[in-house]
Amino acid sequence: MQSFFNRQKNYKFTMVEMGELGWEVALKQNFNLILVDIHLPGVDGKMLTNKPRELRQYKKQPIVAMTAAAMTHDIQSAEGVFDDYLTKPTVAPRLLNILRKI
Repeated sequence: MQSFFNRQKNYKFTMVEMGELGWEVALKQNFNLILVDIHLPGVDGKMLTNKPRELRQYKKQPIVAMTAAAMTHDIQSAEGVFDDYLTKPTVAPRLLNILRKI
């Protein structure tokens, strides 16, 4: 993801390694989009996604799953949690389309 966003001129990308740290960073900044891996070390990405939704600044901001959990049951269990669901390896045109919508 870092190399993808490095090639994009109109986007700034912040990456963190753990969900808890991502939550701390999100509280200090105001992101236009949050990309969340479902299988994060320490905290489940679906559970983590509920936290920003409780804050006014993120109530309507898009949160997109970006995950290797690509089985039908994985996708179905995430319905209503995320605004979109991307599976790894992510196809760049699909991600760019999501970014353009925002």
